[in-house]
Amino acid sequence: GLELRAFADARTGGLWDAVRADLEVEAARLEGEVESVDGPFGPELRIRVPVTLPDGEQGFQPSRVLGIEGPRWMLRATFLGREALEPSDEGLLMQALRDVVVVRGDEPRAPREALTITIGEDLEVVETPTQDL
Repeated sequence: GLELRAFADARTGGLWDAVRADLEVEAARLEGEVESVDGPFGPELRIRVPVTLPDGEQGFQPSRVLGIEGPRWMLRATFLGREALEPSDEGLLMQALRDVVVVRGDEPRAPREALTITIGEDLEVVETPTQDL
């Protein structure tokens, strides 16, 4: 899966650095593991958080989190499932990410304020519950 979230950023940028630090702290709080690696858009995180599976066994929820900063905006992309376990910069979900267009608008917004995401008419959205990091 791929989860997208868009946020307003300051004119000077740098929101992704702060968000990465917050994600690292949250993963540590959940007794998870975090690895920072260089990705196609710069630094990204590979996170593994322990979870209890439906059968009662202990497992982990893997995620790959990327941040893409533009003029006064940041797009956070979280890959889940196979795309997190076996990251590929050429797969269908990565292509979908590369096709995202962010139009922030000119109105004033506080850094970290969520921006509305609009899905194109020819796309289908499937929502699944995830643990928010």
